[in-house]
Amino acid sequence: MSKHRYQLVVVFAGSATSQEATVKKVLVWFQANNLSIVEDKKMGTIELAYPIAKQKKGDFWVWGVEAPLAVAATSLRVMLDREKEVIRYLILKK
Repeated sequence: MSKHRYQLVVVFAGSATSQEATVKKVLVWFQANNLSIVEDKKMGTIELAYPIAKQKKGDFWVWGVEAPLAVAATSLRVMLDREKEVIRYLILKK
C-alpha cells in the first residue's frame, strides 16, 4: 500500500506561548487523522517581504507527513484558518 505524502509550511505570528499551543493543536490534529510526522522543522523567525496581518516577521515551521489514506485538505485548512497565530500556510502533496 502506498503512502500519501504531504508537506505543510506554516507561518506563525504572536508570542512564543501562543505558538506552542497552536503547534500542539496541529500535532494533535495529525494524530487524530492518522498522519505520521516524518519531518518537523522550525525554520526560525524570518522577515517577511511584505506585512501580513500587520506583522513584519513570522516564525516558519515545516512538517512532512505521511498518511495511509488521502487527507481531506479542507479540514486541515479549516483548522488552520481558525487559529489567530497562523498568518499563512501552504499544503503541498508530494
